[in-house]
Order: sequence, then structure tokens, then C-alpha cells
Amino acid sequence: MNDDRTNGGRQDPVLTDAQRDAIATLASHNEYAKQSKWTTFRSLPPADRWTYFRQHFLLETSLIAVALILIVSIGFAYLTKGPDTELSVAGFGMGAYTEQLDGLRDRFVADAGMDDERLVDINGTYLIDLGGDTYTDDSMKLTAMITAGDINMVIADKDTFAELDRRGYVGTVAETEGEDAAQRWADAGVLVDAQGGTVDAADADAVAGAKGFDLSHSDVWSGSDDLPDGMMLGFCNVTDATRADRAREFVDFLKFE
Repeated sequence: MNDDRTNGGRQDPVLTDAQRDAIATLASHNEYAKQSKWTTFRSLPPADRWTYFRQHFLLETSLIAVALILIVSIGFAYLTKGPDTELSVAGFGMGAYTEQLDGLRDRFVADAGMDDERLVDINGTYLIDLGGDTYTDDSMKLTAMITAGDINMVIADKDTFAELDRRGYVGTVAETEGEDAAQRWADAGVLVDAQGGTVDAADADAVAGAKGFDLSHSDVWSGSDDLPDGMMLGFCNVTDATRADRAREFVDFLKFE
């Protein structure tokens, strides 16, 4: 005959008094069941609040704090952001002329009637390997910036200027100045080809393909004893209308003759 605690030959589990009390407690009415977490938190004894907060609020609070920090950071960066540059000139191998280039920028800003020097950037610290090694110089950065229109003009010596043109960084003068203006500059004897040679003003094809200006013919550039000799000035990917206007203004400011 089976014991009352067996079922089909299997013995039912025997619960201790402590286990029965626990089950009874769990089965009893939970006074917090229909309350919000925040109401429950406020109703708890002070000693239990941190544990409850950590279990139910800490992760959400941390995520909200991180989101607020990001929003404040983005807002601060936006509010303190300077104006967009309207002309950016990349100089090559002129790291020792930073002060002089800053002075040239300031003179141009004043001449053009701009009210913020940050609208123009003339940076002479760019480097390029004349051996064609695009991994040991600023080529990758230059390609990205020129493609994006963030660099509008270049200044370099003849050899570097030729390498810049070989890499496709330099456009023609006619593309930015227009054909008529290019012809006038050629007639003045200030235009150069990719190798820095003076363009023949009587050769229409040569004028159309002219790649830059000989800065030795610039009164502003050559009139300063502090700026290097033998430098060429060329246009890059100048497609933005404002930047194109500033680039042309810069050429006029240099007073080529």
C-alpha cells in the first residue's frame, strides 16, 4: 500500500516549514505590485533605496547622463565653431615662413574688406615627396582636401609645382580666371606651364593650358624680403563660387606685372 505522500510510486517532495513560509510570502499580496518604480523607491526604507535604485534606475540614469553630455558637447562645439574658410592656400616646404605667411594673409583680409582673418588660411607646412612616394608625405590628406574643395590654391617651387601637377592637384588658370583673363595674364608675361616655364602669349593652346603664376612677377610677394624666391602659384579644385571669387581676389591682391 502506497504512502499518502506518494503518487504512482513516486514520493512527493517534502517541504520544510521555512520553504512553506517563503512560498506563502511570495503568494501573498505585494503592496508595491501596482505602484510605479519611482513611488516604490520613495516608499522604501532609506537603507534599501540604493539597492533598489541600482537595480531599477542606474542604467537608465547613466544613459541619460551620457546623452546629455553629448548634446552639450555638440552644442558647445557648434556655438564656438569659427566661420567657414573662404580661401585656403597650401604652401609647400615653407614651414619656416609661418609668420610671414600669416602677415600676407592679414594684408589680404584687410585689402578684401573681410572682418575675420579666419576666413582665409595660408598654411606653408605641407610636404610632398618629389620621388613620387605618396605614403611618406601629405599626399593622402591633400587628395582628400583638394577633392572636397578645402584647398583652393597651392604655392611651391618649380620642382614641387611640377610634381603637384603630375599628381593632378593643379588646374589651369583659364578654368578659374576665364580665357580672356588668362590671355591678359599671359600678355603680361606672368603665366607659367606645369614645369614653371613662362607661357608664350602668342600660343593659344599654351595659354589655355597654363597652370599658374610666377610669383617673382608679384609686387606684393617679391616686394617682401621675407618670402622665398622662385615660387609658383596655382589653382586647385576651385568649384565653389565664393572660394573662386576669393581666389581671383587673391591673384589681384598680389599685383602681378
